[in-house]
Amino acid sequence: MTINPGEVKKLDNLLSSLFGMTNVGGAMHVTTTAATPLVITGRTFNQTSNGTFGQFIPAVTAADAVGKTDRALQILQAEDSVRYRTNVGIAE
Repeated sequence: MTINPGEVKKLDNLLSSLFGMTNVGGAMHVTTTAATPLVITGRTFNQTSNGTFGQFIPAVTAADAVGKTDRALQILQAEDSVRYRTNVGIAE
């Protein structure tokens, strides 16, 4: 896929529309042929009769990653209760 400078691409239902996959989830890896200032975001959501509710997911780079012997990461404001749920995504 080519994205020109200043262009915005909106890809709805990406796994289904681009890859023909349904009822699946996972991490999407985006690469460029050269160092490029590219902004990638995503949103996962549930469709209800009252609209959608979901979560905005910012993209990260390899510089944001940590390994087994690297610094610890903190997960702030995580909660598991009848009122709130926290989702944590980990990709290897």
